[in-house]
Amino acid sequence: MDTILRNQGGSKSDLGRIPRDGPPKRLGRKRTIFAENLMDMEKQLQQRSGNTCELCGSEADLGIYEIPDSPSNGVDAAIYICNVCKEQIENPEKVDPNH
Repeated sequence: MDTILRNQGGSKSDLGRIPRDGPPKRLGRKRTIFAENLMDMEKQLQQRSGNTCELCGSEADLGIYEIPDSPSNGVDAAIYICNVCKEQIENPEKVDPNH
């Protein structure tokens, strides 16, 4: 059941609802890579991967892929992969066993 809170000096239209037992619980862990850390993270991943895809070894169209639900953070929760591998991870119907 919800508890109704009225904003200070507000009207009925300013009512907000929060769960009686506190704010809603977060489902899953979603990481946000901030722009200032993105370049540093990419440099670390490039160094770790030798500037190749960490899955197939390709040197073309590389980028950062954050591993969903990883218990780690930062570089340890990401891999440096090519667009083809990323597409295959995100859409298993596009898997090419010869890639």
